[in-house]
Amino acid sequence: MEPSVLNVLVEKCSSFRSGTSLNFWQSLIYSVRQRFHSMFWEVAEKFVPQIKNIREKKLVHHHVLQLLKFLCVEIEKLNFSKVQSIFGPALLSATYAGIHEIVEEIIVLYPFGMESRNEEDGTLFHYAIMWRRERVFNLIYQLEAGRRYLQILDKSRNNGLHLAGCLRPQQKLNLRDGVAGAVLQMQRELQWFKVNLVLRNEK
Repeated sequence: MEPSVLNVLVEKCSSFRSGTSLNFWQSLIYSVRQRFHSMFWEVAEKFVPQIKNIREKKLVHHHVLQLLKFLCVEIEKLNFSKVQSIFGPALLSATYAGIHEIVEEIIVLYPFGMESRNEEDGTLFHYAIMWRRERVFNLIYQLEAGRRYLQILDKSRNNGLHLAGCLRPQQKLNLRDGVAGAVLQMQRELQWFKVNLVLRNEK
């Protein structure tokens, strides 16, 4: 089966804010750029070319998001089986990649997409926990319907709590990256320990 246009968008993850890595100053410029007069930015871009790059990235993100919204609306008009065949794989791919913008747009138009399962019969919630996709996790968790997926078991009899407590092989501490890299990984895992506590309270 040929990949849908939504899966192609997932592969172009840098076209979304969630798929673009920015440092502190770049993130700050990205978030405040609209708050000042355009002339200020025209002058600033002449002295700091990187500001222009951030502006162009933000413009791309805006246009791609508009394209995503249009595509989702058009796809939603198709028959149910076709919609399911397009939205289902796209949801799983977007969750794996951590592109919460795609997940959100699809779920809004196609709530049944929450029933999508991966090859291990895991839900989107399982997938988000497994790959430590915080934004997708939060998006699903905040939905009233999303919380009922907490205790659903996959083929290996794992629920969300089990997966939150697991350190996947790709996520094991890599001391070759130096102490700083290992500490960063540990900090991320501590965040997922907090998720563990939340899930325990839901039991």
